[in-house]
Amino acid sequence: MKFFNEKYSPLTDSVYFLKARLGDIVAEFLQWQKPLEINENRELQKTELTGDLEANLLQLLPISVTEIRRFLFLKTTNGWTAMISNTILGTDGAAPSVVSERLRCELVRATIVPDATMFEYANPLATTADAKFRYVYAMKEGKWEFHQHGPPLDFEDLARYENERMIKNKLDASLLIKYLMNLGIDYNTKTYYQPDSNIKGILISKEGPMYSNDKALTLQAAQNYYNQQ
Repeated sequence: MKFFNEKYSPLTDSVYFLKARLGDIVAEFLQWQKPLEINENRELQKTELTGDLEANLLQLLPISVTEIRRFLFLKTTNGWTAMISNTILGTDGAAPSVVSERLRCELVRATIVPDATMFEYANPLATTADAKFRYVYAMKEGKWEFHQHGPPLDFEDLARYENERMIKNKLDASLLIKYLMNLGIDYNTKTYYQPDSNIKGILISKEGPMYSNDKALTLQAAQNYYNQQ
């Protein structure tokens, strides 16, 4: 599936997962966001979602060019909660990282796009600074490059990093999905985001004035945005 084969790109280019309950994550997020100066003239509106995965993803529209205006929190069938936001560049990591630190819960990033595959894992409760953060990237920035930082997790395919000659294949979508499964995240299955509960997710939206340089785009307009610049 890879999140519907880019059908909902850029929304689903990066998905973050926090190992905490949906309600706890949303409560902590709102406690952090409400006092911020950026939200002085905005109301943070909370909407409980009962639809399927695709219907809930569409609640992120319109897509913003500048400011993140919508945050989607998706319950799963186990202890992880997915987090996605609505900007043209895909989900920014700042908000998930802050919530992870505040709740002291594990955080995972999964990015799959044509020019990059990225895996990140953070554990604020790790006993050493080095063990708190691990990332592995294969990305194209002019040319393909491979980067890693932090102690490898025990399920990683280190031989592949060492022996695979094509840099983009040192970490590709299939390997990333295997890593996620090892952490209990069934990223590639729609029903994973359809828990047996009435509330499937929560949308937090900023209601109020937009910045003058921002734009609100349809999904199709966002997908063609950089081709028209």
